[in-house]
Amino acid sequence: MMETSAVYWESKIKIFGFQEVYGLSLLTATVATEKVTPIEPFWENLDDSSEIDFSLVLIQTLKDHTTHFSLVFDRKWEKKIQQYCKPIFHNENKESCLIRSPVELIYFFGPHFGERYGIVDATFQILAENNLSFLAAGFSGSAVYLVFPENGIEKVRPFLSRAFEVPKSK
Repeated sequence: MMETSAVYWESKIKIFGFQEVYGLSLLTATVATEKVTPIEPFWENLDDSSEIDFSLVLIQTLKDHTTHFSLVFDRKWEKKIQQYCKPIFHNENKESCLIRSPVELIYFFGPHFGERYGIVDATFQILAENNLSFLAAGFSGSAVYLVFPENGIEKVRPFLSRAFEVPKSK
């Protein structure tokens, strides 16, 4: 029996373009994992009682039995979200809640992101080679999301543009 495996590979990773969002805030919160269910009403209240849209939501359970949340949202909701956070996160037992503002989000996706590997590695390599730090990053089978401090996109855009190709229409 013979098995064939194929991998799509292009010398320069093609993307559909960069999407940039400015005027955002980043909430990072860490809570003991056993408290994640009790804070569920917190998330529901944020979603139901306001018209808050999140540009990016990242949730990660860590080995130290904590859960880390990163939420990116429009700065106009910053005070409301801070009010919701106060009674939930107490800065004790590894808990924390911090809002950083302003931040910027750049994201991109490509026609072959689900068919090839190495996209995340290429992204991190570009950032590392050029000494560019980010505040949060998210990756899926089809997209890359990067959060930077204010003016971060301006610094990173030229390097990403050289590393990824946006096909031009003829």
